[in-house]
Amino acid sequence: MSTLAEIESAVAALPRAEQAALLRFLTVKLGGADGGPVKTGGELARSWPGLPHLTPDEAADFERDLVAARAAASGQAAPEWE
Repeated sequence: MSTLAEIESAVAALPRAEQAALLRFLTVKLGGADGGPVKTGGELARSWPGLPHLTPDEAADFERDLVAARAAASGQAAPEWE
């Protein structure tokens, strides 16, 4: 997993147009469905319990899928941010 410093460094290295696109993406994802204000961390934490979550069996299946996909792509370089 990346640290915040690594993420900040990777974002800073992006071309300005890609930084702007990332900001728009995050603003839309974190904003309300009506394009309302961005949610705070506290608001997101309070909403977390009401969101859908994987069951333990679904999570195990997902993990197996990820492990298999990584094994199949073993010859490929990891993305710069990993």
